[in-house]
Amino acid sequence: GFVESRLRKLVSDLLGKSLPLSKIQLWPKKLERCVADRTALLTHQQRRNSVTYFIGFVVDKLRMRGNQLNLEQQIQNFSA
Repeated sequence: GFVESRLRKLVSDLLGKSLPLSKIQLWPKKLERCVADRTALLTHQQRRNSVTYFIGFVVDKLRMRGNQLNLEQQIQNFSA
């Protein structure tokens, strides 16, 4: 559906092209549960209605600058 389509676009366009990754893949099955940290500000209803997706990736160490991979900016751009 719509969410899966947007996640595929995130993986292929935004993350796959802007980060030093040699492989990136959206896990094809969703989990009908919330795995958000307990400190996240989610209501009981939000947690009950959550779906979780996983994205796997392999870092291209030759293209990597430093020792940390920061996805935060790309995720913020995606949700804007």
